[in-house]
Amino acid sequence: MMRLLLALLLGAGISISPSAEAAGTQNQAGTPNRLIASGSPYLLQHAYNPVHWFPWGPEAIEKARRENKPVFISVGYSTCFWCHVANRSLFQNPEIAALMNSWFVNIKIDREQRPDLDRVLMEATLILTGSRGWPNNLFLTPDLEPFLAGSYFPPEPDDFGRPGFPDVLKQVHADWTTRRALLTDKGRTVVARIRESHRPAPRVPIAPEDWRRAGAQDWLARTDAGHGGFVVATGAKFPQTPALAFLLAEQRIRPRAQLLAAIRAALDAMSAGGIHDHVGGGFHRYAIEPTWSIPHFEKMLYDNAQLLSLYAEAHTVTGDPRYRRVAEDIAAHLARDKEAGG
Repeated sequence: MMRLLLALLLGAGISISPSAEAAGTQNQAGTPNRLIASGSPYLLQHAYNPVHWFPWGPEAIEKARRENKPVFISVGYSTCFWCHVANRSLFQNPEIAALMNSWFVNIKIDREQRPDLDRVLMEATLILTGSRGWPNNLFLTPDLEPFLAGSYFPPEPDDFGRPGFPDVLKQVHADWTTRRALLTDKGRTVVARIRESHRPAPRVPIAPEDWRRAGAQDWLARTDAGHGGFVVATGAKFPQTPALAFLLAEQRIRPRAQLLAAIRAALDAMSAGGIHDHVGGGFHRYAIEPTWSIPHFEKMLYDNAQLLSLYAEAHTVTGDPRYRRVAEDIAAHLARDKEAGG
């Protein structure tokens, strides 16, 4: 009987179309791999890797089953910083590629081209690691049961305690050779948890006002009283723009001093902190620590679009001219960089 994860992953099928853009890929020395036929700019960036990449599809899965090899899946997208770092430091390295080619069937996926696959695979990574991010790298049994996952692996062990990717490959190969039952049991556990998460939810009475009230209270309970925004378990702190937009909508409908204070604390901390580019305008994607001081230097169009709307709405709700200035700053940054081709 086909397992749930396999059904979820294969359900949408596969579409691979030839592209004349192949000539524009990076690292064009040597023979291209199977990604050369892709229509995805992200996959084409990996088309000349020494890794024997497969696109998602039955050919790779059948090979893994026929040769009884684990599957390595790497999911990324074209504007992901660490995806590009991984390409340079890992997948263009012939020695690392040799280990991957010898021991695994390797699949590259563009999450923007296949959000359906990305969603299921990220759910597996969250179960295995408790966190998520891209690149999303997973090791699976030939039956597509994930047993190990992680984001960026450095080429060598680093000061953050991350193992080097060659060491990860060697350990997985050793475990697959000598402790295979342990990996397959772990993979089945992950699949069972995914199956459970996809069970239909019981019907409950529709009570939008109760849900909104409970949601606002939940977000208020997570507020970071010291630094603004919301408390995080890890070091990285994101603006959580949809949550703030929801709280603003609640404040407009049912004004509360506590709610407004939490909203203003977040908006003020973000606009005054390092996540806000006070020179170039706009906002970086997130801060790498809880005080908003040190940004991850990556600006995303969708983040700034949401923040522009958020600060404009905050000006409407509060009348505070500072929020209007921040909104105008974001708009000027987007207009200027668009004209400059950024």
